[in-house]
Amino acid sequence: NSHTQVPMIYLKDKPRSKAAGSSTNRQTKKLLLVVIVVFLVTTLVITTLHRNKYLDAEKSVQKFQDVVSAANHQQLQQLQLLQEVAGTSSSSLSCLGLGFEEDMDKLLSKYKQVFVIMPAKAAGTTFRAFTKTCMVSMKLNAFVDHAPQLRKFEKDVDTAFRSELKMPTLISSHVDKARDLHEVLRSATDDTLIVYIHRRETNRLLSAIKHVITSRYCSLKTKPAGIAMVGENVCNVEEGFLIEKIRKKGVEIGMGNTRMLTCETFEIIKDNGPNLVFMNYKQASPLQKLLAKHHCPSVTKEVQVNVGFGKKMTVSVVLEGGLGNNNNGTLVPLEEWLLFKAPVLEYSLELKRDVSCQATTRKIERELFACADQTLGISGLSHDGQTMDFPL
Repeated sequence: NSHTQVPMIYLKDKPRSKAAGSSTNRQTKKLLLVVIVVFLVTTLVITTLHRNKYLDAEKSVQKFQDVVSAANHQQLQQLQLLQEVAGTSSSSLSCLGLGFEEDMDKLLSKYKQVFVIMPAKAAGTTFRAFTKTCMVSMKLNAFVDHAPQLRKFEKDVDTAFRSELKMPTLISSHVDKARDLHEVLRSATDDTLIVYIHRRETNRLLSAIKHVITSRYCSLKTKPAGIAMVGENVCNVEEGFLIEKIRKKGVEIGMGNTRMLTCETFEIIKDNGPNLVFMNYKQASPLQKLLAKHHCPSVTKEVQVNVGFGKKMTVSVVLEGGLGNNNNGTLVPLEEWLLFKAPVLEYSLELKRDVSCQATTRKIERELFACADQTLGISGLSHDGQTMDFPL
């Protein structure tokens, strides 16, 4: 036969031995075991990573909370320190801005009657000149040509009150007695704003001494003993004369804050709650602009008056040289004499013998001069009805 039949044995798989099957099973188990181990390791790694991420996040949150807590604690300590130094709470701080549409502008819009009060040598002459220009422009002449100082001449005040039907909306005045200031504080209506122009007392005192000697004594036609003109606009003042005038606290020398800002004054402020603002005397210019806006819009030119300007008087002190020192007759410029004497002037001449509640004045000064525009609400209501309640 040409066709050869292939034996079937070649078409079938060879039977596997028991040894070969056992080896295959072991490999399969190993492979399965490897897969399981890999799975477990992978799961463990993933779980660990997630757990670490969670822990890291938790640590980050905790760290953030710790930082915030520390910052809040530090801020609280700083605030407490500020309160201890200033003697006041943050809720009572009422710094007022002097720009247009700022706090003082809004106060002047709310309160129609304004008193600007100041001690001597605190821009008072400038404010009085501005007030006269302002009120005359509005034809409100009462008090302009009368009452050069509030309550100084009772008849003048009475005459001013009777002189016109319409009263001025702006009144500016020096005060030389505490009772004059007290009268304004007590008599202020709910529609009145009082602006007290302030200057540190020692600085004010030195300016007042220079003004009194130069403008009052050296300028007199008949010179008192102790004053001598030794040339044109050259004046010599004996040291004893100078000391005596300072000790007596006459005229502008005594018209200061120690006389006005007393315990009685602060009690009157607390008892009456007038709308009261303190302002540094150096802020006269921006205040004028705001006053003009609300009381005399036609006045656009700033008014500046310097009582001593133009009087080129050279004043020297003739030293006495007490305790046997040999500097008798030595000439020292008045400014230099004041510079060297200033630190102990008030102590040596007992100028603050009757001062009271000076701590309160200093608390006000610390807050006042810390304000950006050096203007501070002390009492009454702000433009939005909030209490300006400085702890006096």
